[in-house]
Amino acid sequence: MLASDGFVPAEEKDAWRLIRSMKRSTMRLERMLIDLLDLASARGHGLSLRFGPVDMMELLKGVLDEMSALAAEKGVSLEGPGRMRKGLVVKGDEVRIQQIVQNLLSNAIKAAPPQGVVRVSAGRSNEHVRVSLVNPGVVMDPAIKDSLFEPFAKSAAGGYQAGAGLGLSVVDALVKAHGGSVMVTPGRKQVTFSFAIPFWNGSS
Repeated sequence: MLASDGFVPAEEKDAWRLIRSMKRSTMRLERMLIDLLDLASARGHGLSLRFGPVDMMELLKGVLDEMSALAAEKGVSLEGPGRMRKGLVVKGDEVRIQQIVQNLLSNAIKAAPPQGVVRVSAGRSNEHVRVSLVNPGVVMDPAIKDSLFEPFAKSAAGGYQAGAGLGLSVVDALVKAHGGSVMVTPGRKQVTFSFAIPFWNGSS
């Protein structure tokens, strides 16, 4: 039967639904392959980083703007640093630091409850700039805290749990490649992920 006057046969609808599903699966597989390559390179010290001065506040603003649509789709609000603080410039590879923030923020959005809020902040911590992402209303079993950064651990809607994913292990490897550290702090009614990267000292 030919489609007319806006009528679409059920068979055609099913075909398009299958195509969209296959496209999503292909994108997930592509993302996993990229993460595997990044993880192998970082852990094998084969990752090439282009170090330079990176304004953390500008970077955070850009990533928050970029991911606002994903958050809105999930019914989650994003709150960035309230006031632009100057001088938070780190020594790093801008593309890779963006990847770190994107991975953490993506996990935070997925783990947030409906109508949840993800709060992002940045500040000085000794000789480092520390970035924190807080998920109020999200729970985590403290027993899995350390395993979250191992390969094939992930966050899931409704909370953080051990699962199948690479995002957090890639974050851990990339932060360490920058001479920094990453940590997770589970609380009674919130979970905080944070990472710290050294300040830019004017040399490469």
